[in-house]
Amino acid sequence: MTVGFDTTPADFIRSACSGVVRNTKYHDFNLGSWVNTQRQAYSKGTLSPERIKLLEEAGIIWDVNQEAW
Repeated sequence: MTVGFDTTPADFIRSACSGVVRNTKYHDFNLGSWVNTQRQAYSKGTLSPERIKLLEEAGIIWDVNQEAW
C-alpha cells in the first residue's frame, strides 16, 4: 500500500511535495512527516523505482536546501 498517495488527493500531494515542511497536516494525516520520510528513504537508496517515479511526477523536491539556492 502506498500510504500518502492513497490517503491524500493527488493534486494536494503535487502542490505540497515541492515545499512541504515537517509539521504540515492534511486533515488528520501528517503530510510533512510522510514527505520527510520519503526524502530520507530516497537519500538512503531504499525507495523503489515505482515510488520514486510517483513522487517525481508529483513534483517532489528531493533536496530542499539545494532547491532554495
